[in-house]
Amino acid sequence: MTPFIESLGECRYLSPLRRAGPGVVKFKTDRDQILCDDRANDSLETDRISQLPRAFEIAGPRERIYFDPEKTVAALVTCGGLSPGLNDVIRGIVMELWHGYRVREILGIRYGFEGMVLKNGHYPLKLRPEAVSSIHSFGGTVLGTSRGAQEVGSMVDGLEELGVDILFAIGGDGTLKGASAMAAEIERRSLRKSVIGIPKTIDNDIEYLDKSFGFETAFAKAVEAVSCAHVEAICAHNGNFLTTDSSATDASGNKRLGDIGIFLRDKIIQFFDSRNIPITLKYIDPSYAIRSVPASPQDNVYCSILAQNAVHAGMAGKTNMLVGRWHDSFVHIPLKLVTQSRRKIDPEGDVWRFVLEATGQPARML
Repeated sequence: MTPFIESLGECRYLSPLRRAGPGVVKFKTDRDQILCDDRANDSLETDRISQLPRAFEIAGPRERIYFDPEKTVAALVTCGGLSPGLNDVIRGIVMELWHGYRVREILGIRYGFEGMVLKNGHYPLKLRPEAVSSIHSFGGTVLGTSRGAQEVGSMVDGLEELGVDILFAIGGDGTLKGASAMAAEIERRSLRKSVIGIPKTIDNDIEYLDKSFGFETAFAKAVEAVSCAHVEAICAHNGNFLTTDSSATDASGNKRLGDIGIFLRDKIIQFFDSRNIPITLKYIDPSYAIRSVPASPQDNVYCSILAQNAVHAGMAGKTNMLVGRWHDSFVHIPLKLVTQSRRKIDPEGDVWRFVLEATGQPARML
């Protein structure tokens, strides 16, 4: 059956998008769905796919909405590490709220979840179209960000004090878990507030998504870094290079693997030293360069569509969900579904096989 997308209640207001005229805006209904598994042969199902419900709800504007735009207060928060496209999403949300729904109270929460606890002193910014019109030209996030958990009750207190009706939480696994916890606390208090997640990670490891924003740009920039390192390597006698992200811990509680780059560097040096072979080895960390650049044109468009669909969902009173793309369609997915696990490369799957066939390397280096 279709996954349950939580809703705050009856949608009693006609959408302002109707003013564009008949046939201009194609409104969606909750009955518009896309199959989660589009393969015909059930025997091909994997464990991950078989756990999916039958269909996802299609994202898009609804003809009737839950919130009165003239009285609605919306807030945006960006959390965790930087990713290309953060400013693009911020801009897209503000533009859709302002021009599409005529929402005039839009708050930018500063420095991630830390800014939602008002005693920390990071008071929100008032966002307007003129303030965000060109921010997509720059990397990073104009709202700032932070890592680390905050007390859920204190964050919901902050939303109440600011009068926020809709919160757009832009971030990765830790952010989405925090958003889901806030949605649960909001429900426990019987409040009428919507929490909408927008998935962000350059690792592209969020379950049930074709891709997350920023991944394409980061991948392209990583290729540039590797290409430069390769040139450096082939121009040196016995040249070697490594590219890696040398981070160790995560204040948000996300599990991080050990740094394979440092391990390989030391092992390579030991190997050649033991054979008295001189080498030129350089250790390169491109992580900051690929995280902080502006989004590519394709990522920019993708971010804008995510942002618009997030606004449509929030104004319709949907909550505890994220907007993502699945099988080339933008859909609504419950937060609890995407925060249960992370997507990983299957060493016996197609992606790793493609790598082995492209490089000619053995499956295991023993």
